[in-house]
Amino acid sequence: MSREVTAHALAGAGLLRRSAVPSARHGVVLVQPYATHSGALALRVAPGAHGVLSVVRARACRLLH
Repeated sequence: MSREVTAHALAGAGLLRRSAVPSARHGVVLVQPYATHSGALALRVAPGAHGVLSVVRARACRLLH
């Protein structure tokens, strides 16, 4: 017998937190969990220094404009 399941995101302040995870391949990976419209758990991933810089650059642009 087998069953297929999906992960669901828990609602609440601070439960879906961004984090930096060490990676042997990329050095560092930024991971941001989020809830999809249907409530499923999904991840946004920005690997390596290039990914980190693009996230920081986009955030700086939002703050300055």
